[in-house]
Amino acid sequence: MSRKKKTTFSNSNPKALKCVAEGIKNKKNLSISSKIAEAVPDGRACYWNRDSVNSVLSRSAATMIFREVQALSKNLLNLQDKIEDVHFLSTISRAQFDVSGEYEGRIYLASRWTMQSNIAQKNKFCTAKGGYLVEFDNQKEFDFVLNFAKTIDEDENFMSGGNDLDNEGVFTYFHSKKKIPSLKWRSGQPDNDRNEDCVVFRLDSYGLNDVRCEASAQFICEIPLPAK
Repeated sequence: MSRKKKTTFSNSNPKALKCVAEGIKNKKNLSISSKIAEAVPDGRACYWNRDSVNSVLSRSAATMIFREVQALSKNLLNLQDKIEDVHFLSTISRAQFDVSGEYEGRIYLASRWTMQSNIAQKNKFCTAKGGYLVEFDNQKEFDFVLNFAKTIDEDENFMSGGNDLDNEGVFTYFHSKKKIPSLKWRSGQPDNDRNEDCVVFRLDSYGLNDVRCEASAQFICEIPLPAK
């Protein structure tokens, strides 16, 4: 005797739902493979379609594996980023520079020696490390670099990228040419005494000061970290 055509169990088949409900009621210890059912059109009989079960279980397993692979790929990318950062930092000579922590995708290098040269020559040292003489975008960044510099020397002056070489009295940055924002200057500064066209920040007063660009001073480089 031929079996009547099966209809797939779904929310749109109330007879199939009834079939499943009765099956679960009668067999409380049903395995997961017994909870997918199909019903004949008139609902007189229920039977379990294990092929459907296996298909659903296979799709579920595949989904779980795919998610695990995605998570693993993300972890590997994060690890690769960390390895690249370590490699990048390993190229910096700790005998020449003190290195800050990370701040918004960049680090800062403070020279361990004073250098009597113009701003362009100081900037070349920073360029060789993938950056430029430090540029303070706002007071928050200034405070971060200031606190870093204070861990090195409480009385030193550090050269920044600020200068007014192109337009007297209008201070911009050597690398970006952006105008220096409103930051804390040392009392009475800038005063352009003896043709002072470059900007240092002094740790004895925690403020900016204009100096001659050839003045002997340490300097700080701003280094953007590799994009991630």
